[in-house]
Amino acid sequence: MALNDGRFLHLLFDCRIDQNDKRLSIRSSKIAYQLDVQGHQQLFRFDYEKEISNQYPSSHVHVYGKWEVPEIEKERPLSKVHIPVLRSSIEASIRLIVEEFGTTTNEPDALVWQEILDTTEFAFLKRIRTKN
Repeated sequence: MALNDGRFLHLLFDCRIDQNDKRLSIRSSKIAYQLDVQGHQQLFRFDYEKEISNQYPSSHVHVYGKWEVPEIEKERPLSKVHIPVLRSSIEASIRLIVEEFGTTTNEPDALVWQEILDTTEFAFLKRIRTKN
């Protein structure tokens, strides 16, 4: 999805119907902020896997940049580190892009878009907390 700053928000979700409560359930997701539409130049990416099949945390973030300490870069590039995080919402990613990267919104009144994000994020957080 093209953003007002010329960058892109990439959203990829694998969803299924949960057989227990018959609701849509997210099995995996990727939320990336990137410079190009193809995703070759990502700035960060949140990954979530409901059923992990490797040693990495089920919910983690990749940061595409350089370490502040150059010696560490030789051991492992920052982009290859799986930084564990709580499961992230689309709303948190939008807030991050607007507040930390200065991307402008289509709605100039911050109270309007912030309230929408707060409302929908609250519903998401309530849902995932009751599932676990």
